[in-house]
Amino acid sequence: MKFATIHLDGRSSPVVETQGGRLLPLTRIDPTWTSLRRLIEAGEPALAAVRRALEADHATVGMDEVRWAPPIPDPSKMLFVSLNNAAIDHHLTYRPDFPTYFPKLPSALIGAGETLRLQAHHGLTHPEPELGVVIGRVAREVPLGRGMDCVFGFTIVNDITSVGMRKEDYLLGEYPMPDGDGTYRMVEESYLYPGRYKNVDGFCPMGPFVWHKDVVPDPMNIDVKAWLDDELVIEDNTRNLHYSLDEVIYWMSHHSTLLPGDVISLGTAVDPDLRGKPLSYANLNRSGDVVRVDFEGLGSLRTPVQRVQAGVDPRLHFAQSKRFVPRSLG
Repeated sequence: MKFATIHLDGRSSPVVETQGGRLLPLTRIDPTWTSLRRLIEAGEPALAAVRRALEADHATVGMDEVRWAPPIPDPSKMLFVSLNNAAIDHHLTYRPDFPTYFPKLPSALIGAGETLRLQAHHGLTHPEPELGVVIGRVAREVPLGRGMDCVFGFTIVNDITSVGMRKEDYLLGEYPMPDGDGTYRMVEESYLYPGRYKNVDGFCPMGPFVWHKDVVPDPMNIDVKAWLDDELVIEDNTRNLHYSLDEVIYWMSHHSTLLPGDVISLGTAVDPDLRGKPLSYANLNRSGDVVRVDFEGLGSLRTPVQRVQAGVDPRLHFAQSKRFVPRSLG
């Protein structure tokens, strides 16, 4: 089964695809299923009801008649694994021995076919094709080997990233660290937060479908491609992810309780043999009208790009009224 959310009659409506390739609104099966998250929360009995409904004759909607919303428009949280690819190790001088991750705000979500609007001040901005994991039940301190038990299904995510803003949004300084004898010493620290460069409105195209896990044979072996117009810019396979789905759920669930409908993005597909172009090549703020992400067996996520030339640059106010005066350290 595969599910989606569409704009229908002025509001978002969760749907399931029928065998005939049409869309059945879930509220026609159960009026309480007003979002896909509500269906997921209802568990296996709800899925059984959907299977029965697909064998009956219900009023449906044609795919060519709809506008897509993000399939999970209201997750309690979205957690994205950073630098989770074996190829990236080639460029690192240090990484911890466990996954690192960051939150992405639901306000960054847009559905398949919705336009990504880029401002000039966003700077170099590129796509990052990623496999999204939709959580199916409450999960806390999940043991290794049990991660798939917590999964509802999978979707396509494009983790839009502004390198231009990332280069701006860092701080350097010193931090007092305890020495163990009641004293402190100042150590050099760098601080980097993903608030802006990962979370601008539109920086998380998702969908169009969530595929139930039963129809995804091996999520850790899916071919991935990304296109900028007709040019192939990224090609990889999820088997090259540094940490597996199971390890990621194990790690995250030991820090945050995962809830039904939460989305985990497993990390960016990049060429493991470094044959392809770097991610920065696909600068959406420079060229390209459409970026498309293809996942073998899961379909495509298409996102038109609009570059806004005359937008307000909010940095100018702060550049004109600098409030930080650097001091010498040490």
